[in-house]
Amino acid sequence: MGHTMVSLDHIGIGILGTGRIAKTLGRALADAGETVVAIAGRDIKRTQAAAAFVSDEVVVVAQSELPKHANRILIAIPDCAIDTAAAVLADSGMQDGIVLHTCGALGPEALHCLTDKGVACGVFHPLQTVPSAEVGITSLTGITYGIAGSPAAQAWAGDLAKKLAGQALVIPTGATTLYHIAAVMASNAVVGVIDMARALLEVSGIERDRALPALQILAETSVRNAASLGTENALTGPIERGDVNTIESHLRALEDVPGNFTELYLAVSHQLLNIARLRGLSGTVVSELETILMDSKPDE
Repeated sequence: MGHTMVSLDHIGIGILGTGRIAKTLGRALADAGETVVAIAGRDIKRTQAAAAFVSDEVVVVAQSELPKHANRILIAIPDCAIDTAAAVLADSGMQDGIVLHTCGALGPEALHCLTDKGVACGVFHPLQTVPSAEVGITSLTGITYGIAGSPAAQAWAGDLAKKLAGQALVIPTGATTLYHIAAVMASNAVVGVIDMARALLEVSGIERDRALPALQILAETSVRNAASLGTENALTGPIERGDVNTIESHLRALEDVPGNFTELYLAVSHQLLNIARLRGLSGTVVSELETILMDSKPDE
């Protein structure tokens, strides 16, 4: 891979990775005026395509050459490959600068081999779902970024968030896993619940191409209400009303539906009952609903 040397007196950004997040962040930062100078990946064709997506000014380099082009590097690759990538950068002689990874499930310690070399290390995790790089160009602006790491790393991560018209959320030390679980619940789990609702409509006889559109406004409104009113004030439905008969009828109906719908319904209902309790639902009704939910737990 050919390369053009860049003076490290000029703070340029290097991207390590060629997937959705790598391309999207690179492009969004370049569009925001940041100097993205180089990109590295394992596959030359994917790396060339990623470079072209980010900017005409980005050069393709080997991973070990990235520190020669940029002293600020974003690692946006699968979680399981981060420690290996960090080792490559450390072995290449990188001894200063800043490196951030975009993994929400791992803390700055995933880059410990670089920290040992004197590199400021941290996390820059977009709290956003990015199904494709094309969609991500706009969806990564104006959002929250989870950040962690050394003071210098957090400072740069905060600057990047501001550059993207977003805000930084500092992840408390030792809380990375719980932070990431929260992100998964707010994103992937929502998709799972909506898919459950879609599947139940199909079981009831509603065509697939009508099921999701029918649920869309309901789901979007619920999310908006939770964000603007808070989850306690946003909760509606049979558990909020303490409608015992309706919950019992739901559980009876689910007995005849194949799959693990009952388990998911029960898990979500327990949390809804917690919210309803905070809203002031009668203790007697809460106890009755708790008993119904516990008695309906499928046999192991």
